[in-house]
Amino acid sequence: MKMYKLGTAGDRIVTVKKCGVDHIVTIWMKDDEKKTIELSPKRWATFRQNIHDITANAKAVATGDEGIKLWQHIGGGQYISVTSGYQCIDFRKWFQPYGSKDREIKSAKKGVALRFD
Repeated sequence: MKMYKLGTAGDRIVTVKKCGVDHIVTIWMKDDEKKTIELSPKRWATFRQNIHDITANAKAVATGDEGIKLWQHIGGGQYISVTSGYQCIDFRKWFQPYGSKDREIKSAKKGVALRFD
């Protein structure tokens, strides 16, 4: 199991461990709050490949840059987003509602938003 500290005060801990052979489970914790998202090894690798772009955009948002809208697809319907006006990195699944005719996609409730502070 690998452990990483995040946040300006290092108050968030990310643990990565193999769960069987098929999934890598990532857990974010702050105080006693626990949020979980499951990423397959391929999605974890895609996230790791794009970490520099995600970090650069997060730093730009944190310094007040406008017009930042990173939407990184990591596989399946899962995306990582960094957007001006929102002080977080969002890991979320997106889907097209059944019967939707205009290719509109919506975010699922399940996901994790890591706030910068």
